[in-house]
Amino acid sequence: GYSNHLCFNVSVRFNNLISEQNPNGISEEQSQKLEFILSLKEKGLGYRRIAKVLNERGITTHKGSVWGGNYVYAVLKRYKERLERIEFRKMKYEPQFSKMWIEFTK
Repeated sequence: GYSNHLCFNVSVRFNNLISEQNPNGISEEQSQKLEFILSLKEKGLGYRRIAKVLNERGITTHKGSVWGGNYVYAVLKRYKERLERIEFRKMKYEPQFSKMWIEFTK
C-alpha cells in the first residue's frame, strides 16, 4: 500500500523575545557624561581631544580612571550599538512560514 509522509518545514523570524536587560540602560551620572561627550563630538572634537577635556575637568571614567582617546571611542561605539539594539527591538516581523508539502510514496 501507500505510505504517506507529511513533511513540513517552518521557518519563523521574530524578535519580541529579545528582552530589555537593563531598561534604564545607564546611571544618571553615566548619562550626563555621555551627553557631555556627545556634545563635544558634535562640536567636531576628536577622541583624544575629548579625553583631554574630560581629564582637565576632573571627570573620570566609571571606574575612576583617566580618559584615553580609545576609551572615548569605545563609549561612543557602545552608545551607537545600544541605539541600534533599541531600534531593532522596536521592529516587528510577521512570522514567515514556508509552504508545506505532502509526499505519497509506494
